[in-house]
Amino acid sequence: MFCFSCGRATKSEAEICPFCGVRPKKGADKTALALLAFFLGGIGGHKFYVGKYGQGILYLLFCWTGIPGLIALIEFIIYLCTPGEDIARKYDSRGPGGVVLLVVGFLGFIFMAGVLTAIAVPNFIAYQNKAVCAQVESQANKTLYALSEFYADPGRSHVPSFDELAQTTGLQPDESIAVQLEGEPGEILIQFYHTSGTCPMGESFVVSLSDQIVAQWQ
Repeated sequence: MFCFSCGRATKSEAEICPFCGVRPKKGADKTALALLAFFLGGIGGHKFYVGKYGQGILYLLFCWTGIPGLIALIEFIIYLCTPGEDIARKYDSRGPGGVVLLVVGFLGFIFMAGVLTAIAVPNFIAYQNKAVCAQVESQANKTLYALSEFYADPGRSHVPSFDELAQTTGLQPDESIAVQLEGEPGEILIQFYHTSGTCPMGESFVVSLSDQIVAQWQ
């Protein structure tokens, strides 16, 4: 251990410093401090170990930003490059024991998991909803191609139902998408609906076939 006052090394069992009479401190262990900075540094584990509770709480509160983790990584490198005697002299191991550090680590993990879930879940839902839009538009493109095959037969001059179109052209229907064709040859309106209704671009994808193809979400 090292004395708070004079900085001299004393025996670990000594209750007071034999040189100046001040109660000595128990210096921090370099290996323990470095490992805590590396594995639990993002949530302030190494700060709690040396009794710097205020800094540890700040690390824990802002761990979701990633900044404490980056600072802890720099501190980890500094600890590795610092002699163990200097670390023991500079830092006091007044902090909590292993059980408390495990609790802090567990709480930090729960906190980080909650933050990541709050960020990931909305993005995942938005991605799924955009995938619904892409699925509907893909079915629309397949339907247009099937219509061109349908009217390649000169004997067909009516607007087919979607079932008839699928049967005559081999178009594979998507059970999650409802398709409605109406109008007359040369001026056909096709509407596509996804059964989930979760596309953020609109309730239905409408394709108008006249002089040109106009497709839009409504």
